[in-house]
Amino acid sequence: MGLLIFKIAIILIWLMKWRWKSLILQKTRSVRWQMPILKKAGLLVNRFPQLMEWGLAVIILASFFNIGTISIKTQWSIGIRIIGMLLFLIGIGLQLYSINCLGSNYASGILIRKGQTLVYHGPYRFIRHPEYAGNILAFTGLAVALFSYPALGLALLIYAPFLSYRARVEEKMLTAYFGQQYRQYRQQVGRFFPTD
Repeated sequence: MGLLIFKIAIILIWLMKWRWKSLILQKTRSVRWQMPILKKAGLLVNRFPQLMEWGLAVIILASFFNIGTISIKTQWSIGIRIIGMLLFLIGIGLQLYSINCLGSNYASGILIRKGQTLVYHGPYRFIRHPEYAGNILAFTGLAVALFSYPALGLALLIYAPFLSYRARVEEKMLTAYFGQQYRQYRQQVGRFFPTD
């Protein structure tokens, strides 16, 4: 029974994150200006994170039926689930805090808004892509909490490398738009970790 409540809590937290992001997107809709580099990146770079979220939903639902999960019943299993849940919550919190700090600059796709400014406050003081770092942390934490090997493989072998690629595409666009200001920021702040 406790595990069922745990899994329901994960779904509710995940749905609340989606709702928060959609509310922020509704507030920030405005005239957009896209850099030509996006034509090279294509639809995949802009829509793949949403596809991964749907894949995550399928994995969460499958875990209700113990599909793709490892059955571990030791004295450590509850502790491992709690650690996974904490990573999941920290990752979600980092994502939402990052989005909140971006304010009207936030968009789900890679684009520049008219009048966009570079954000240096909040988690952006320490890492350039805190939302992506939060996504990876949340996805990995969820895989650990659910003891789901498909989710862990998806997080570490597909999602993390894709977000790294997406960050490089985004940085090319930001460098083209902000020039020296963004180059200097890149030299001072790590991509996903404060020290990278």
